Amino acid sequence: MTQARLKELLIYCVLTGLFMWRVNRGRIKVGSIAGCKDYDDYILIRIDGTLYKAHRLAFLYMEGEFPPDQVDHINGVEDDNRWCNLRKCTLKQNMNNPITKHNLSYAAKGNKNCLNHKLSENHKRKISVTLSNKYICKSG
Repeated sequence: MTQARLKELLIYCVLTGLFMWRVNRGRIKVGSIAGCKDYDDYILIRIDGTLYKAHRLAFLYMEGEFPPDQVDHINGVEDDNRWCNLRKCTLKQNMNNPITKHNLSYAAKGNKNCLNHKLSENHKRKISVTLSNKYICKSG
């Protein structure tokens, strides 16, 4: 999988962490949200016959390569793939997360950029409008 192939097929919205299809794929239409949850609440996306975890695809999309080791969801929520909630880490760092990952605050893990991140009504309107027009998730 290359960044070019990924961007040919999907758009990644850094504000929501969602991937959306850029192309029609059978019953799946342009603008549809890509992927489904696995038994551990991670989002999986099938591309060209291979399943990928969405948080790893986010790194490929944003940085041009898969992370060498692991990806940590800073707030402990496995399906929260917003760019500000993802960080590269080692297995040891990832294993240091408390069992009650869902109770972590962003600040406890040192991510001030994502502290209390909520989409403003203006951003929600922009996302809604861009989704309906197929210009998916333009920010700004």
